[in-house]
Amino acid sequence: MCVVCLNIIVQATRSYEHYDIREFVDYHLKIGTSVIYMFDDDSTTPFNSTLHDHINTGAVHYTFIGKSSDRERNLLC
Repeated sequence: MCVVCLNIIVQATRSYEHYDIREFVDYHLKIGTSVIYMFDDDSTTPFNSTLHDHINTGAVHYTFIGKSSDRERNLLC
C-alpha cells in the first residue's frame, strides 16, 4: 500500500492547473498508489470538481481547508 499526502497551496488562476492536478493523481494511482490525501489550501477554484470520480471511489480523500494559519498548514501531513 502506498499513500501520498498532497497539500495544494497553489492559487488556481491558470486553467491548466486543474489538468496538472488531474494528471498527477491519475499517474500516481496508475503506478500503485492506494490513497491520496489532498488538502486544498484555499485555492481560487477548488479541485474537488476535477477529481470527483476519484473522490467518489475513495482513491482521493479531499479536504478544502479555506483560510488557515501557517501552523495549521504544517500539521496537515
